[in-house]
Amino acid sequence: EGYEPKVRSAIRSSIEKAPSISGDPMQGDPMSGDDAASCDANSVLSVDDVFTNRVERPKLLKVESTPRDDHDASVLKKLMKGKKTDWKRAKNAAAKILDPEYNCKAFFEDITAAFPELRLYCLETEGGEDLVSSGRTADDEYQRTIGALFATFWIMRLDLDGKESFCFGLDDKWGPFERDSAALLESCRGDSEDVSKRGAFFDAIDWKSIQQLLLDAGLLKFDVAGHRVHDQERTLAMLVMMVTHDIMKLTPLLPKVGRGKSFNGYKAGEVIGDHDMALSYVLTYHSELLPSFTGLPKAQQESIRFCHCKMDYNMGWLVQAEAPPGALFTNFKKVAISGQAKETDIAFYFVHWFVDLAGAEPCPISGCIKFVLKFPQRVLTQFLDSFSIVQAISIKAETDVLEDYFRECWYRHDPELGPAPQGSGTIARMRLMLMAQGDTLEILKQFQSLSVDEQAILSQEMACTGCKGQQFSTDDLKGQPTYGKGPAILVYYGPALMQKAGKKDPKSALRVLAEVYRRTRELWPLTEDAADQSITVRIDALKELESSLIQRPDGGQVWVISKMSSKDSMVKLVAASEYKDIDWKNNVVLQFQNQDTKSSKSKSQRLKLGGLGIGSGIGTRVRRFGFLGGGD
Repeated sequence: EGYEPKVRSAIRSSIEKAPSISGDPMQGDPMSGDDAASCDANSVLSVDDVFTNRVERPKLLKVESTPRDDHDASVLKKLMKGKKTDWKRAKNAAAKILDPEYNCKAFFEDITAAFPELRLYCLETEGGEDLVSSGRTADDEYQRTIGALFATFWIMRLDLDGKESFCFGLDDKWGPFERDSAALLESCRGDSEDVSKRGAFFDAIDWKSIQQLLLDAGLLKFDVAGHRVHDQERTLAMLVMMVTHDIMKLTPLLPKVGRGKSFNGYKAGEVIGDHDMALSYVLTYHSELLPSFTGLPKAQQESIRFCHCKMDYNMGWLVQAEAPPGALFTNFKKVAISGQAKETDIAFYFVHWFVDLAGAEPCPISGCIKFVLKFPQRVLTQFLDSFSIVQAISIKAETDVLEDYFRECWYRHDPELGPAPQGSGTIARMRLMLMAQGDTLEILKQFQSLSVDEQAILSQEMACTGCKGQQFSTDDLKGQPTYGKGPAILVYYGPALMQKAGKKDPKSALRVLAEVYRRTRELWPLTEDAADQSITVRIDALKELESSLIQRPDGGQVWVISKMSSKDSMVKLVAASEYKDIDWKNNVVLQFQNQDTKSSKSKSQRLKLGGLGIGSGIGTRVRRFGFLGGGD
């Protein structure tokens, strides 16, 4: 109700396509909130369920299809002209968040009346063009933002009704459903398994860890009498942060870099396409356009700026072991040891991440179903466990922090994996355990069944740190080609590959991963000068395919890793008609034929063919043509 037909149709289409709603496994970067590690494919919401569990949205703001003026953020400036924060309502929401008589409906009414920035999620244009960079509708992003705010409200009230609301959702009176009640079963479409899962999550989740995170972030504290209370000013800052954190997903709002400026690689006059970086730019140069931010005390503004502008940290890369320590932690550590990072601000960032993902489904009335129904319990536990480990980054080396996390996950694994391994292949095995998020014992078994060449590639590349002078203590690479050299390789969507293709055929998925490392190394040969660098190879095109389709693409086509810049490359499918025009200095073909026969070669030959420390040679280039029916 309240949605005009064309908008309802667009939302319906978005829901039907979105993996997070359909229940298909979600691959990608959990930090975005759009994607996460594998979700439960049996937990499926219908389109009508999502509509039923949305909140009422504000009146739409029209965006005129006119050229941008000379202001860096012209559209944002125009839309926010004259808009003011209702600080009485905003402070009321923060002040009463622990009041037993203050329910979620009153909270919703306060935040929607208080924060004018929420209207920015409700844009429409005359031409009806796509507005959101995530591929969703603007209303989806509004609902997800409300979901994140509800998640904040609920975890602050764990001693009241927060746990129940988080797990079971809200009834028609905006109170939590009672566990195992007939009303809850009806709200779940009569699906007793859905109800059972909600109850199981309620029992299994470590609520104390969440409460401790709130204490670490300064949102909760103890008064002189030892009673747990909340910091109203800090709570208000978290609400403002969650209101504004995704506004730049609305593409008309994206700023351009002003004259005479540059910003994180963007040049003057360029539109900043990354929504997180775009918000960082606005907070840095035009924070006056966000009245709810500028009205906060300076200390709270700095906490938000720290989270948006300085962290440069990807939680998903850690929990799914996607990145080497250099790519994951180097910038984060610089901030941590520079004095810019307070431990409370780091924890504040983690709270922001947690509630962002908790509310990621665009149906906030249903509770935090991203975690409750869709997110693997073990992955969420790993996220929560990682917070305390990561906070040691200011006093420990990046590689040591990551190795501590790997070791902790190994010992906590269910079923038990035995003593942590030592020696060559240790880091590869630990990373694969986390990347696959599935049958670890089978993954480790198949790793051992790979050819010596393939094991060597994965063992050496996955233990390359990207931190000069640092090696893993359990697998230090001494005597190996990657020892003391770089750049390290980040296989972006490597976990997605292992969770999709690896679930059905883990050995073939491992072979694909090894081949990606092998050929990427041809484009970036190992050098000592690059020991403190990391490069990225994006395998978006492979992440949702089964291994057989990757290894045997349609006739006349080949998979190519294409070097896009000095730091980035990507896998793409190339037709035979394009082959002769490719610049082979910056492109290399993935080869999957006759992998079993490689194990018959001598070790020295295998390492040479693996491309470890050696650029592509003439023999490698000739073999590429085997894909087209000629050559080997």
